Amino acid sequence: MVLADRGFPSIGLVLSVLVGGALAAGGANTINCWIERDRDQIMRRTRGRPLPAGEISPSHALVFGIVLELVAFALLWSTVNLLAA
Repeated sequence: MVLADRGFPSIGLVLSVLVGGALAAGGANTINCWIERDRDQIMRRTRGRPLPAGEISPSHALVFGIVLELVAFALLWSTVNLLAA
């Protein structure tokens, strides 16, 4: 960012990248947990996680993960650029 902007970027841009990146990481993690839920039920170490334990429904987890990804995409596209999204 420093080289491309020929100086330090604005605080707003930095915050947008940090928040958008955190939302994207959270969405990816949620979708990964949804994908791995069947294997997690089998393993003793992971069977206490919310999806295998039945604390969260798989459909709600998937929708939450997709919404996080869409919000991250929209935020990064609107405040940074399409390539960052």
